[in-house]
Amino acid sequence: MIAGIAIKNLSKHNDQRGYLMEIIRADDDFFNGFGQFYAAENLAGEARDGQWHYHRGQDDYFCCVQGEIKVALYDRRRTSKTFGKLEFYVLSELKPRVLKIPRGVLHIYKTISSKPSLLINMTTRPYNTSKPDEFRLPIKKLVPDFKW
Repeated sequence: MIAGIAIKNLSKHNDQRGYLMEIIRADDDFFNGFGQFYAAENLAGEARDGQWHYHRGQDDYFCCVQGEIKVALYDRRRTSKTFGKLEFYVLSELKPRVLKIPRGVLHIYKTISSKPSLLINMTTRPYNTSKPDEFRLPIKKLVPDFKW
């Protein structure tokens, strides 16, 4: 596993009204603090941005609450013991979990379900429009043989 990645399996508490599911708690051992929370709907078969995306100052916590996504992670942190490692994770409403993506780890995701996916992301910093902590690189530049 890429250094700093963490996964929290989630449980749905079902009853006659539907379900309740805790996603992140302030006392989770992998949680580094709240910055902002957002949701992104993604059409079936679409990859968000089509490029590697990473942050220098924030961690991301991905959870797919509708449909299914495949997340690709690439460790380009030169000081990391897993430098150069590529990994894939599937996040789904059927097997709910949170994926912690630490700062510096490149990521991209694609909806692999036949219906749109709904990703919720909790970040450790709020988005700063005047100085965004967002950086992008072409997929093939770092991983020439990248395939979903």
